[in-house]
Amino acid sequence: MFTDGDIYVCGFSEECSQNLPDSGNSVSIDENSCDRLRQIGIRVASTLQNTDVEIRQACYLPQSNDNNPLIGRLYGLNNVFIATVREKDL
Repeated sequence: MFTDGDIYVCGFSEECSQNLPDSGNSVSIDENSCDRLRQIGIRVASTLQNTDVEIRQACYLPQSNDNNPLIGRLYGLNNVFIATVREKDL
């Protein structure tokens, strides 16, 4: 929870069935996944039942080719780090 009372919930990764756009802001949103994630959030914290979703968005979730976790500097960029988890750990 953020100091202003907002709660951030991150969802599921999916098999990519589209070519990824250059910007994460252009990734299409799966409304069914958003609804499912909201229902899971309500089961965890029933006080979310009567709240509004302010933003639904999709983004890139970094994953390694072999599905093993990665953490470290992103090659060629200063002060940029990446961290991933294994899909089965989500």
